[in-house]
Amino acid sequence: MKSIKIYLPTDPSPVPYENLWNTLKSEPNLLLKDSLKFVGSGYVIIKQTFKIDGKTLTRKSIVCSLEKDRYSFYPHEDTFPEGIEFYRGIYARYPYQFAPIMCIVDDKYGVIYSSKEKEKIYEYEMDNILTEVFIAEVKGELPTDIFIADGHHRFLASGNDVLVAIMDVNDPSLIILPTHRILNINLSRLKGFLEGKSFKVITLRGLDEVKRYIESIPLILWYKGSRPIGLIVDERNDDILMSVPAYISDFYLLEGRYEFIEGYKRGIYESIRISESEGKLVILLSPTKPSDVIKVARAGKRMPRKSTDFYPKLIAGIIYAKTI
Repeated sequence: MKSIKIYLPTDPSPVPYENLWNTLKSEPNLLLKDSLKFVGSGYVIIKQTFKIDGKTLTRKSIVCSLEKDRYSFYPHEDTFPEGIEFYRGIYARYPYQFAPIMCIVDDKYGVIYSSKEKEKIYEYEMDNILTEVFIAEVKGELPTDIFIADGHHRFLASGNDVLVAIMDVNDPSLIILPTHRILNINLSRLKGFLEGKSFKVITLRGLDEVKRYIESIPLILWYKGSRPIGLIVDERNDDILMSVPAYISDFYLLEGRYEFIEGYKRGIYESIRISESEGKLVILLSPTKPSDVIKVARAGKRMPRKSTDFYPKLIAGIIYAKTI
């Protein structure tokens, strides 16, 4: 675990990670700043305070540099070559790292919890999420097994020293939201996919029961004019991927036919609105568990795209760093 040289932009333009790709494609100079102010060396703590389900939570991460050849990094999602080459081109011409790779660990040594904020150097609020950045005092060593949560392409594009934001898998504020599937097939076609598969079918009574059971039923089908239907895999299966709702949806049910997925939505209400207004069939998913991310990655397997929507995302362009 290496400390970093820490810089702040004189004219910050923070960009949430969900907008990072499109921003760098269309307005790279918004993030690739030339005017930076050196503020110190060491480690950084990022705290994000947000509300979800009526609760206020604060998630804490340590930002540092890790050497790829000293740690075991585990991805959990597939990548595509174009994305890696895109970021590799940016890193070849820009000397600072500005978007730490989101990673999770089993913080059995308590390094994250025992770290202390020394000096606040930046804060920013967007969409009711408060992000605070501190120069930090960090003692001890992280576990050597590091699991990539967000930033697979950036990780593969970077050199041996990679800027990471490390979070604890046991932290209750480490939230993964589900990403619901909007389909371009009708209900009768979907019933064809159900044939020969072992699902327990549960008929639900409207939106109230959907909200009540969305955490425990992997898939819920919503179709305009029909009662929502819950689907639970009704067979013993030792494949760890069968505990991942997105895998059950995309590969067990739809058999890997991505062409039948028209779009993805984060919220239940927006997904249902699309179904009701446009007559779309929607698969509502329960969220992936952080512990399952580690199990899948350690097993060397890959989840389907849009399996893990870690919330809130980090923000790029609030600190810039070089490895010491």
